Amino acid sequence: MPQKRKNKTAWTIYLSIKPTDEQISFLTRILWGYRFRRHKCFWNAQRVVIDIDANQPKGDWRLSYCEGYISGCSEDLRVHHAWLLLDHCLVVDVTLRVPKGLAPEGGNRSFLKDRPVGLLPIGWQYKGVEVPVQEITKGRLAGGCRAMLKGMSTVVPHAAEVYARIEDIASELPDAGFSEVVERVRRGYGTTRRDFAGFRRAKSVFSECRKWVKQEANLRAEWKLRRQQQAKTQ
Repeated sequence: MPQKRKNKTAWTIYLSIKPTDEQISFLTRILWGYRFRRHKCFWNAQRVVIDIDANQPKGDWRLSYCEGYISGCSEDLRVHHAWLLLDHCLVVDVTLRVPKGLAPEGGNRSFLKDRPVGLLPIGWQYKGVEVPVQEITKGRLAGGCRAMLKGMSTVVPHAAEVYARIEDIASELPDAGFSEVVERVRRGYGTTRRDFAGFRRAKSVFSECRKWVKQEANLRAEWKLRRQQQAKTQ
């Protein structure tokens, strides 16, 4: 039976849950025939719930749209993402593919063989908010498929790129503090502070860069002093 939630607007961390045979059968019946495209999570999830709302009997309204963050699928990142929820608790991610070696124990018994359905890949965490289908319909009428939660960027730069940029800014501004450097980098990418909080190695990268800058400054000072001493002896 579908599980009821008291507050559908609350942020929730969704756990790894093994789907029942009935749930697998239901997903196969509802989702069979769809082609889910890579990198189109908002489109993939939104069109399913809109189709269900328009064409399926009320008893089949067990799939809902969820939007939020997923962490663990990429190094040091929290990615703005969208997925489906079955019975308000079971994650059905029709977009992301599970890399080999991260598949959960028990495997995926649905026809979506390489995607998270109930059982989540090792290290992945989904945290999000259920969005009513009425809000999705309004958004589609206003401007096509788009993210529903405001203040969240849909593009998060790669960790290596961000860390390299932190090193560049820290080198250019030797007197700037960590907060100032990170804020300059964040504004350059146009991402939110919440997105940027996922780069956990930022502070250690900044500290290492400061050590390099200090060592370089000391070497330059020693070289300059030696040149001055050589010039006096000549």
